[in-house]
Amino acid sequence: MEVKKARLIIDGVCIPTVAYIGITLLISIVYGIINGTDNLNAILIQGIADIFVILTLVPLYIKFKKKYNVPTGKFEKKQILYITAISFSVCIICNIIIPYLPFEENDVSKEIFELMDEHSIWLSILFVAIFIPIVEEIIFRGFMYDTANILFGTIPAIIITSIIFGVVHFNMQQGIYGVIAGFFLAYVRYKYGRVINTIIMHLIMNFCSLTFVGPIQLIKDKKEILFIILICLTILFSTLYRMNMKNNN
Repeated sequence: MEVKKARLIIDGVCIPTVAYIGITLLISIVYGIINGTDNLNAILIQGIADIFVILTLVPLYIKFKKKYNVPTGKFEKKQILYITAISFSVCIICNIIIPYLPFEENDVSKEIFELMDEHSIWLSILFVAIFIPIVEEIIFRGFMYDTANILFGTIPAIIITSIIFGVVHFNMQQGIYGVIAGFFLAYVRYKYGRVINTIIMHLIMNFCSLTFVGPIQLIKDKKEILFIILICLTILFSTLYRMNMKNNN
């Protein structure tokens, strides 16, 4: 391995990963000392840790982009409309279909609902729908995508980051959702060249999961479920078509 490639992997993978794990571990230890090890809430701890992770990773990523000349795409108002349509359609489709797969019940969802019961809904939204997506996007569609893109090219970067994003959820249901969502997030990162777009997209996905998915999952009529999926698929593919037409013009 060339020295430059080794340096890139250290800067783009090792440093942000170590920073994320180290800060989270430190916050977990402090939280455990203050509240006791029997009262640990993984989502709450992660939310607190993510505040410090964001403050650490943002300047590191800005420096990383300058060091490796990572280009930044231009912002257009239509981008928000496109990523909103993709976010809602992918989120609803995955949350309808994945629970029917023969895997264990999602423990992460349990912790999220426990957090919502124990604390205010706004605190839950702040931690789950805002802080976590920001951190994950800086790491996966920021550092890791740019690193993989420089080393292997765009398509491998999309595939690699999507798979890793799914694997790190350590839960089969969340993992499948992570791979699918990660693919579209990485695709948007490729199309628009800005991490802020994928952060907004991830925020919308998590907000959708917290607010709309629960009522939709209560629908038991198969025809209604199929109709919702078809509507979402139509929105998804028509949006992707428009995105590609816009870029080709």
